[in-house]
Amino acid sequence: LPMDVAILLDTSSSMSPVLSVAQDAAIGLVESAQPADRVSVTEFNDRANILHPLGSDMNGAIRAIKATSARGSTALYNGLYMAMTEMIRSRRGAAAQDIRKQAVVVLSDGQDTSSLVQYDDVMDLANQSGIVLYTILLLSPLDARQLSDLKTSKFSQALFVMRSFAEATGGVTFMTSNVRELHGIYTKIATELAQQYT
Repeated sequence: LPMDVAILLDTSSSMSPVLSVAQDAAIGLVESAQPADRVSVTEFNDRANILHPLGSDMNGAIRAIKATSARGSTALYNGLYMAMTEMIRSRRGAAAQDIRKQAVVVLSDGQDTSSLVQYDDVMDLANQSGIVLYTILLLSPLDARQLSDLKTSKFSQALFVMRSFAEATGGVTFMTSNVRELHGIYTKIATELAQQYT
């Protein structure tokens, strides 16, 4: 089946040291798209912003990813809600035979700190939409060490959120403290998307 894939990138200020590697990894996902696939690109920092609307212009999607820069806080829920809403809207004018698998791939390095939309709003929309969420949590080395005791880790909340979105929608959560692993993670997601049925 042709796919719609929304790529969400955390561009909050904490992503500054690793953003270029994250951009390259996300571009790899765009480059794996098949001719009938469509891609959108959304960034989230203080607010969420669709940089490249859902469409088949892969070069435009790559340019949008390259143009991102790190600043501000983290409006994760706003980004997810906006990307899913755009996907749902794209179905309305579609012909009955134009069945597409729809997925969101979101990369973030932490908790939501500035969304107007709430966790429950995102979860409700995800459950109703049939869109699969793949979540990637990028930890700092210190946070990765603390994960052995989740009760004390400030990342326990972020991990819960990312995992719950993925599990509720049939997706997968990936977690790494090594930004170099992102390319392999995006490749795994691309492979899984290509092998699934609606």
